Amino acid sequence: MDKPLEELDSRLLKHFERAKLYENSEFDQRYINRDLLQENPFLNELNDIKERYEIGEEIGRGGMKRIEKALDHFTNRTVAFASIKSIENSEDIENFLREARLTASLQHQNIVPVYDLGLDQSKKPYFTMKLIEGENLNDIIKRIREGNRGYQNKYKLRTLIDIFLKVCDAVSYAHSHNIVHLDLKPHNIQVSDHGEVLLCDWGLARRLEEKPTVNFSYSQLKSLDDRESTLDTFIKGTPGYMSPEQASGHWNETSKKTDIFSLGAILYTILTLEIPFENSSVESMIDDTVNGNIIVPSYLAPDRNIPDALERICLKCMEVEKVARYVSVRKLADDIRAWEEGFVTSVEDSTLSGQLASFYKRNKKACFLGTGVLIAFVSLASFFLVLLYKSADRAERARQETQNTLNDLMLIEKEKQVLSKDASFRVFSKALNLVKNGDFTAAQEPLAYSLDLNPDLQESWRLKAQLNLIEGKVKKALKHALKSKDRKLISLIQRALSENMNNKNGGIESLLDYAQSVKELFWLDLIAEKLDTLPEESKVPVVIQLLKKENKLEYLQSYYTFENGRLILDLSNNKTLSEISSLSKLKIHELDLSETSVSKLGPLSGQPISKLDLFHTSIKGIRALQGMPIKHLVIEGSAFTDLSPLAGSPIEFIDLGRGKYDLKFLNSLQHLKKIELPQGLFTKEELKELRPDIEVTYRDFHIHKGTLKK
Repeated sequence: MDKPLEELDSRLLKHFERAKLYENSEFDQRYINRDLLQENPFLNELNDIKERYEIGEEIGRGGMKRIEKALDHFTNRTVAFASIKSIENSEDIENFLREARLTASLQHQNIVPVYDLGLDQSKKPYFTMKLIEGENLNDIIKRIREGNRGYQNKYKLRTLIDIFLKVCDAVSYAHSHNIVHLDLKPHNIQVSDHGEVLLCDWGLARRLEEKPTVNFSYSQLKSLDDRESTLDTFIKGTPGYMSPEQASGHWNETSKKTDIFSLGAILYTILTLEIPFENSSVESMIDDTVNGNIIVPSYLAPDRNIPDALERICLKCMEVEKVARYVSVRKLADDIRAWEEGFVTSVEDSTLSGQLASFYKRNKKACFLGTGVLIAFVSLASFFLVLLYKSADRAERARQETQNTLNDLMLIEKEKQVLSKDASFRVFSKALNLVKNGDFTAAQEPLAYSLDLNPDLQESWRLKAQLNLIEGKVKKALKHALKSKDRKLISLIQRALSENMNNKNGGIESLLDYAQSVKELFWLDLIAEKLDTLPEESKVPVVIQLLKKENKLEYLQSYYTFENGRLILDLSNNKTLSEISSLSKLKIHELDLSETSVSKLGPLSGQPISKLDLFHTSIKGIRALQGMPIKHLVIEGSAFTDLSPLAGSPIEFIDLGRGKYDLKFLNSLQHLKKIELPQGLFTKEELKELRPDIEVTYRDFHIHKGTLKK
């Protein structure tokens, strides 16, 4: 029964009067005994605290802050006390406070909570966080890699994947608030002994609506030499875990997919126990990150038995192009959980056979039971089929029609596959012809299309690896060579990597060796055209390969070195070496051609050669040496006597042959200090015509020891 209106009005009035008591603080006076507040020893203890935090040992530091243990006297608990390291401008304070407030705004069980933000007695800002016990993920992985049995047993792959999923949940939560971390790495993931996982260090994080305030050039980034820490002086991120857009200095392109790349890099470390893009220098790591030169996890760590699905997930996260990565962290986590539960992931085979294989892995017991039930059912059905023999003919006709339809479909599918493979090879042939014509850029499109038509076309993968080599991308070349299954090419690239030849020179040398071994000599001509783009030291081994080609030699004895930027090249004792046209592509300062069949010096014209050894060659003249800065010349065993091309040269020493030479001309060589002659070539009277400052030495026979240092 409804209450009277008068009673409702009186109750509302009572509540209104109580509300006024609160508003006018009359509640405080009526219900709180202030004498107890003044006499309570526990409250007096709080009141007597003058310094809330008692600072202890330092437990870490970041780019702009120092982290110390501290005892909070108010709550009597130990916290992590973060203070600013140095203040050079107002931006330092702004960044420090921004990190504290941004982290405090993220309330998630896997994100380190912020307790307090304030100013210390010197008016410097600080904030406190939960003190995280345990170890960071980087230290855990390091101990597993070192063979610590305790860590290996405690942190098996499934356990590490569960830790990774908790980090994904934290990042996904931050992304839902339009915040990106930008410095995800194992060092910033803290794991307690009880399984608590917290994502820390949000110093580089920003809201997506905020524009980056700094930019740095790619060349500045490559000058860094610290591989372990966050490089926030020049670059927002950590080598090995930063994305290509961070590594190339494109701060305005950082987004949620930047964090997805770093999550993929963390997963890479979990799978392989190694840092992605590991190299001897930050410069190489940044180059590999920008170019996508990553070694496939299963190849880097074959003993880890890395699941194919997790490897595919990892590589999808770490694609150079952002559009190829996962659209969100949630999709990434969904794929990981699908793998854990035995379902097919988005990066695996989604055909019927793949789905059936996945179903079998998830439900082995049920499949065995179902098979038994199916066998029983078939047996029972067979019994009824015997009873229903009248319908057998109709059932057989239906079965035959179904089989015929299935056969037709299979025939159509086979024809499609044959046509696709045939078309893919024709498209590949077009790409190969473009490469042979030197048009590498135009060849990329048909090459990619041939692989779309037939992803198993080994010829296309081999050509792709060869193009990687000519571009100097040795690690990427290995990835594609493995798909080509060309053992010879794989072996050459692996040798190049083992000899630390991940540069243009190493890639081109590997391609040259391969081209000669399989008789694909058109690569030699293409590489010769690109020589001008290589540094001088990288040209020499390529030119030596070209010399082998133009002289049709299986082996060429050679030695070279650079001293203060001067090339010293020794090609002596190669009896069958006659053509030296390829030497025109180098800048040679000292050259030894002794004991060869070289007859023409034309390719040396204009070279900065100061020392030349032509001992027992087939040279007929030295006109090509005119204008060269020759100081030391050996022509013993040569048939010519015309030395006029040396006029005006700074020649200081000549080892002459057995012909008659113009002594007056020798006197005209102002810098000539010494000549060496065979015994009896000139009489003493004839030699008196020489300038007295020219030293003459004789030889009865000559054992040639070479002119150049080795």
